Amino acid sequence: MNDVRPPFRQAVHLALQDHISRQHLERALSTLEGRVRHALTGEDAQELRARVQQVRTQTIHQLPDLYEQLQVTASQNGIQVCEVDTPAEAIACFLDILSHRDPVATINQGILEEVNAYDALQEEGYRLLDLHLGDYFLHLIEDEKAHPVVPLAHLSLMDMGTAWTETTGHAIRPTADAIIAALSGRVRANIRRARSAIIPAAFAIAETGTIVLLDNEGTLAPIIHRVDTLVIVMGIHRVVPTLADLPPLVEAMARGSHGTTTFATTILIHTPSQNVHLVLVDNERERLYREGYEAPLRCLECAACATVCPAFREVGGQVYGTPYMGPIGHILPPLLWPDRYAELAFGTPMCGIANAVCPVGLDFPALIARARAYVRQREGVPWRIRAFLNTWRHGVHHPLGRILTRLGTEALLSPPRVEGVPPSSPPPPPSTPALPSSASPLKRLASLWAPRGWGIEVEDNPVAARLTLISYLQEHHIRHVVGWAPEAVGMEGLPEALADVGIQWHNAVDNPTVEEPFVGLVKAEAVTTENGTVIIRSAADMPLAPMFHAETLIVMVERERIVPTWEDALSVLPTQATFVLLADRPHTFALDGMPHPTPFGPQRLHLVIIQSDAAG
Repeated sequence: MNDVRPPFRQAVHLALQDHISRQHLERALSTLEGRVRHALTGEDAQELRARVQQVRTQTIHQLPDLYEQLQVTASQNGIQVCEVDTPAEAIACFLDILSHRDPVATINQGILEEVNAYDALQEEGYRLLDLHLGDYFLHLIEDEKAHPVVPLAHLSLMDMGTAWTETTGHAIRPTADAIIAALSGRVRANIRRARSAIIPAAFAIAETGTIVLLDNEGTLAPIIHRVDTLVIVMGIHRVVPTLADLPPLVEAMARGSHGTTTFATTILIHTPSQNVHLVLVDNERERLYREGYEAPLRCLECAACATVCPAFREVGGQVYGTPYMGPIGHILPPLLWPDRYAELAFGTPMCGIANAVCPVGLDFPALIARARAYVRQREGVPWRIRAFLNTWRHGVHHPLGRILTRLGTEALLSPPRVEGVPPSSPPPPPSTPALPSSASPLKRLASLWAPRGWGIEVEDNPVAARLTLISYLQEHHIRHVVGWAPEAVGMEGLPEALADVGIQWHNAVDNPTVEEPFVGLVKAEAVTTENGTVIIRSAADMPLAPMFHAETLIVMVERERIVPTWEDALSVLPTQATFVLLADRPHTFALDGMPHPTPFGPQRLHLVIIQSDAAG
């Protein structure tokens, strides 16, 4: 959180004067709002919200016990745990772990923004390498993010193209594809150069010590399998009681963030093969819990409230000075750090529109009222806040006041838009046609995978599967396969069979460098028919690192390992490994709120289902 910035009220004034950026912001967030509202309304969304509320309420009520349990289980898994109370302690912990000699890959989001890790490590002389496209571009042009999910929402494609040309000296066309290709080239080079990484965790499981990472762009899986030292940072409130509690939280995060039911990639780190540190950050959260203000700690930080908030869309996230933007940004920062952010509690009209989309069911007006009461009780109302309230009272005489008055009046006269998609938003994304519950698992998988361009083959035995694999490689003119040991994928004799038809086999354990196009070959631990997720184990003898350079990943799976839901899969997975869950092609929402493909990791999956283990 950068201190070199104008106070909130002054930042709002400046933002309101930038009419062009406001237009870009409104256009991008209107696009995203349609997706988010569609995902968070309806009967299934209400059922999900009830489950998530139950899990998060239970978590916060048991937070001290769960926090202690997590420290024990993570340590037992071989993860080194560091507890810190303040941002300064967090930075000191990072400095103890990271080597100055090694470039450090990072994602400047959430808890890492909160402790100001990026600026602090740069000041200490570390070379930081951005892993997310939006982060890279904003650091390149020395700008700040407009929204957690759409950090470049305040810029047009023409703005981005011009800024890129001016800062790099290389002209690019102002199109989404060209900009993503240019950014991806830089980020791909960052992945190759990194020897250590510091990244935020989405959750950690108290029961098993499992660390959960969520990613859409596809850069996290390659980096965690490449670096020697991995530092994972998490606020203490992100602990989850059990693995069974995880699926609804991930789904709620995905719906609130970008309007889908899952992330492209989910990573579960149980027992890591490299040097992994988990840094747990308090930063006043325990005090908030003890003082009875624990309700905001249930927040998933999905950004749905910011996406739909009319006041936020007038000014953008740059005015906040914290990673917590929109309605939650008027609650958490004033409660956690009132000395710096008391003013934020009074900077919103409390219209309640965001209540309809919060996947945790937070009552924003009530929580904002509590934050204001807390600030008043703690230190009175500073003069800047009194001036801000006067602006509200005399709104017709000031641009900010006119906007707040208009928004507040509209909220009072009109009920919040609870159902459906607002007229100003584009239609929701097309959904996969629902199949009847009686449809076979294979048909359900096919319906989910077809829009992604992924394929499925079903064979009776391993010998038939081997012939299908060879036929696929010949049809697509593939001359190289990088795979796990043949016995690990149920394909004894495969290298010899490939050699007979002129295809070269490379063992992934050797981390081979293959210059020509190749496919990866692995075996799935499970595949879910609920959302088409493929769950792949990663271990020293079954490495995934080379697979993220493959254009296509061929996945072998036994028929009995196709299960209905995440819950079913997680209940049978061994806990002594790391798992990568692939649910979609890598993509980014960073530019304009729409999903654009990114080139990290396999672009296509081809599933070969073996009906029986019997040899043919």
